Amino acid sequence: MGLAVGIDQVASMLLLHRHQDGVISFAVESDGRWRPVHAVRARDLESMFPEFREQLLRDSFVSINAAHRMARRSSGRLGMPDHNTSTLRYLCACYCDIDCYKIGITCEAALRFVGERVKRGDLAAPSAIVRSGQGLWLFWLLHDEADLSRAHLGAYPDNPRNHLQLYATINREIGRRLAELGADPVATDAARYVRVPGSFRNDVEEEVLWQWEDPSGETVLSYSLLDLGVRLGVNMTTDRKPAAKTEPAGKHPLRRRGFIAANANKLAAFRSLQRLRGGFAEGKRSIAAFIFAVSLKWAGHTRTEAIGALEEFGRACRPPFPQAECHSAVKSAYKKKGTTMRYCWIADQLDVTLAEATCISETIGKPFPAAARFGGPPFAEERRATGTRATARVLRRIEIQRLVDEHGYVPSFRALRDMLLCAGVDVGHVTVMKDLRAMGLRSTLIGDSTAQHRSLLHPAALLESLFPSSLEITALVGTPTSLIAKESEQGELTSAGEVDECPNHPSMQPESDYS
Repeated sequence: MGLAVGIDQVASMLLLHRHQDGVISFAVESDGRWRPVHAVRARDLESMFPEFREQLLRDSFVSINAAHRMARRSSGRLGMPDHNTSTLRYLCACYCDIDCYKIGITCEAALRFVGERVKRGDLAAPSAIVRSGQGLWLFWLLHDEADLSRAHLGAYPDNPRNHLQLYATINREIGRRLAELGADPVATDAARYVRVPGSFRNDVEEEVLWQWEDPSGETVLSYSLLDLGVRLGVNMTTDRKPAAKTEPAGKHPLRRRGFIAANANKLAAFRSLQRLRGGFAEGKRSIAAFIFAVSLKWAGHTRTEAIGALEEFGRACRPPFPQAECHSAVKSAYKKKGTTMRYCWIADQLDVTLAEATCISETIGKPFPAAARFGGPPFAEERRATGTRATARVLRRIEIQRLVDEHGYVPSFRALRDMLLCAGVDVGHVTVMKDLRAMGLRSTLIGDSTAQHRSLLHPAALLESLFPSSLEITALVGTPTSLIAKESEQGELTSAGEVDECPNHPSMQPESDYS
């Protein structure tokens, strides 16, 4: 086999990583501890590598495949790795880790065995050989079917063709065929690292050498993922089995039409807002990209279509939104866990004005709210709910309103929680925080003016809006004692004598503690 050996470190790694925007990750091992150290995009590797070359002289590793982004805390062209199967973008090479030294076979004998399997047609010719100091790594470079000069694009777990599953299946089949050489049966995933070319391996005191297969002397062998699978005869059916069909429940066999129409309306509303603004300005680009990606997902668009739409969205922003962030938004939106968005949440996140809301409503043919800070209409408020939890929430908020009116200000979350506990309401400070936000109240500890934090929402109006006919409002409003304690009929803490036993009751603390 003709091998091109005289290639420097950067050139060898760029032969493996044939892309521009993918992130190459680096790690080191010291005293048995694995530590990711650097991440850089392929287009910047040549210029940035000298800055951290010295850190990679000994026991250093580089990722075989490339991610679509660096870690969240990274900034600039050199950052920290976030390398796992959920962040991959490019599949650069299939591989096999041969630990021939464990069964007493030399590297030369193992290579002769591989050559014989290639001649017999049992194995595709490898593109590169890595002498890692003790064993061998074999690489089969992958190219994209649409661009032979680029690594395989589409390494994400929810790809309709499930490329990661096929990738692991190919690696597993290669390992099975080379099991006689001590191939590692576990090394099949796409997030693996290999030793950096030219680095020194401390435990055996050997230099790591990458050798590239080049029979013609002009190009390096590469395969498409599907072609390599066909050559190895692996099962190409990677789609999951369809779910069992069930009869539609109830009398609404076409109920899915409403779901589809609702998602189409959200996408149409977003695009209408984008046209009105001529793109999103800095400060709203990130959340707008996420909302757009989720809308595309629930409207039935594929991930590839969403990436193209988000890239166009990014170019229209002011200033343009980076493509890497657009891809990150698609990645977050297309996770398996569902993400629901209501009109009022979208309006609040994007600061939709009354004029914009009117135009959007005309476009989608349904009322779309303005943001709450612009005086959004009532239907943008919290959805109605029924049942015991909804009743408890309503009564709890009436009690909160009574306490606020009684003290003349809005206490802190924990102080108000203590007051409610003494009044017989079992509640945490996080629930109190959500109740205050829903009621339009804020603690005076946050702002400068007490008056601006008072709510105009009367308990009767709140209760009437949620239960217009099921509760007797007049029986609930105007009572000076705890309504929740009366509702639960557990008056242990509502009497004046027992309130004294509660150390956190506001009557036991000076007023300045809550002001």
